[in-house]
Amino acid sequence: MFIPIKIGFGVNMFDNVSKQEYINYVNCYSKQSVSWEYEGQKIILADKNVSIKAYPSLDLKYVVAIYEGLDGEYKPPSNAVIYNADGSIQTILKMAVLESENILKKINFNKDSNPPIEASSFEGGLLFSNFDWWQNEEGDLINRIQIIYDRDWIEWRELDIKNGKVGKYIGQGKF
Repeated sequence: MFIPIKIGFGVNMFDNVSKQEYINYVNCYSKQSVSWEYEGQKIILADKNVSIKAYPSLDLKYVVAIYEGLDGEYKPPSNAVIYNADGSIQTILKMAVLESENILKKINFNKDSNPPIEASSFEGGLLFSNFDWWQNEEGDLINRIQIIYDRDWIEWRELDIKNGKVGKYIGQGKF
């Protein structure tokens, strides 16, 4: 299935697809590859064992791919990869020490370490789950990555694309 997405801050990624194409995409069990074009070449990331979602960095020089599942090449907690536009790997992200109040309470309750690497061995235990662009308090657009812990708890962090560092804590949530 080929789905051309629209990129930008505050836009619907699926504006370029019909309602039926969107329904087919959402209902597709596995999304095992993503692709983009760079200097006339088609770049394809594929993993037959997991779904992959990807989005370009703000400067459009990199693509951040999230590998969803325990059986792929890039497993939690290192399941996010920053690719250069040519498809070469820039950085495989390392899980940061978590900071959100809710997650810290849950880590303490579970008697896990921080980062709780031991939780990454089960589905939804500890993983990078999304990447997007976000507007910070100063009004600047930033690259943002989402972390899930213990299936329900979310932490958003700023992502420094050039050095692959999970940075400033932005916010928290719960599914």
